[in-house]
Amino acid sequence: MFAVKRVLKGLGIVLFLGYAQIAGADEQIVRLSESVAAIEKIALPPLIASQDFWSASKVYFQLAIAHDRLSETGAACAALSQSLAYYRAALKKDNLSLTYFGDMASDGTDNSDSMKEVRAKFGCDGIQSASF
Repeated sequence: MFAVKRVLKGLGIVLFLGYAQIAGADEQIVRLSESVAAIEKIALPPLIASQDFWSASKVYFQLAIAHDRLSETGAACAALSQSLAYYRAALKKDNLSLTYFGDMASDGTDNSDSMKEVRAKFGCDGIQSASF
C-alpha cells in the first residue's frame, strides 16, 4: 500500500505542479494524458480493491482536474461523479454521518451552492453525481 501511495504522490506532483516550461504545449498534453491513463489503470484499482475510498475519492478528483485541463468535459464530469461516490462510500465505511460533521461538510448529494459551483467549474451543470 505504501508503494501505491508513493506512486500516487509522484504522479500527483507531475500532474499538478506542472511541467518544465521547456516542453512544448503538445508534449505537455501528451504527458498529462499518459499520466491520467497510468493513474486510471495502475493506481486506482489497488485503492478500490483495498477499499481505501478516501484515497480513491481524492485521486478521482485529481483526475477530474486533469481531464478538465485536457478539455475532456465528459471524462472530467465522470471523474467528479466517481470522486463523490467514493467520498460517500468512505463516509459509510467509516460510519461517519453528516450529523458528525454538522455544517462543515456535504456528501455531495445536496444541491448546495458549493456543489453547483464545483460542477460548473468542470462544465457539469445539470449532471447528477453517481451513487455508490
